[in-house]
Amino acid sequence: MIDVSIAYRENIDDVCNVMREVAEELLADKVFSTRILENIDIAGIQEWADSAIILRCRFKTVALEQWSVRREFLRRLKQAFDARGIEIPLPHLTLYAGQDKHGHAPPFHIAERKNFSIQ
Repeated sequence: MIDVSIAYRENIDDVCNVMREVAEELLADKVFSTRILENIDIAGIQEWADSAIILRCRFKTVALEQWSVRREFLRRLKQAFDARGIEIPLPHLTLYAGQDKHGHAPPFHIAERKNFSIQ
């Protein structure tokens, strides 16, 4: 079982297609083809996390080969995501000031500190 984190802005169908392509390449590899019993099964969205959408997939593998298949799939998937500009998000925080009863949000006041130094 493998959970893959992607940014909220990404198209789920496109990402699933890339995951399938990488899985097919892994199945075609003479080293890994003997370790994988069935092609990838993409369950879909597992979770809406704070900073990412989590997609869950799995491979059926030969006993004790799940870890090597997982590592190689993730390595290749990272390369494929990088090549296609698919974002693997870092945790981040969006500040929300709220709204009054009329739907107006107060402005954020940002003050600049001068002569700031770290010692």
